[in-house]
Amino acid sequence: MAHLNFSQLTTLALSDNTFIVEPDILKLLLTNFTKLSHDSLTSCNIPSSIPTNISSFLEIVHLDYNNFHGKLPQSIFHLPNLKALRLGGNLQLCRLLPSVRWNSYRTLQWLDLSGIQFSGEIPDSIGNLNPLKYLNLLYCGFSGTIKSAMLLSLSSLQGLQLSKN
Repeated sequence: MAHLNFSQLTTLALSDNTFIVEPDILKLLLTNFTKLSHDSLTSCNIPSSIPTNISSFLEIVHLDYNNFHGKLPQSIFHLPNLKALRLGGNLQLCRLLPSVRWNSYRTLQWLDLSGIQFSGEIPDSIGNLNPLKYLNLLYCGFSGTIKSAMLLSLSSLQGLQLSKN
């Protein structure tokens, strides 16, 4: 696949397939296409870790319900054009959210981390995501206090899922 020229590819949709996306193909899809802005790989049975050097051109990243394992790369939270990030249902990912401002705080509107088991309180950094319209932290294992300042700062929020924590 490396010999193919997909330099003009802007949208990639491979969701809900029964074939397996091999790790080297995943890396190619997420890192090498400079015009790719929409990447939908939901339920693709990807037995891999998420690459750390994801293309900064990506705006929509759907990687939910795969078999990802390993560390959740911090770089995924710092994509400057990111509008939607869906990682829910990847139960074997190591769980760590940024504790400081995300680089995508000006653009991120949709965040789904459902089913990934975190621990402790919801990080204050979530409150920096002012344009966020939808936040899904269902079944994430958070505990402690939900800080009112964090929720009040999410003034664009239209959907909030915090059940089963």
